[in-house]
Amino acid sequence: QTTAHLIRGHVHIRPDERLKDELDRDEPFLAITNASILNADGQEAYHANFLAVRRNQIVWAMPEETEKDGESK
Repeated sequence: QTTAHLIRGHVHIRPDERLKDELDRDEPFLAITNASILNADGQEAYHANFLAVRRNQIVWAMPEETEKDGESK
């Protein structure tokens, strides 16, 4: 979630690190692949194979659990 949009996609995390470690990096942008930007109704407004999000605009982040096996993506 940014200050203006909900984004779903894949954040690639380095081996042996956590999502928090990736979010805390001292780099201006966070890379997201297979990104969907959702509107206020939860419908996909835009889709991009690659999206760079300015880290200082991120409000919160959480892994999405798969319905199939309860594991986090």
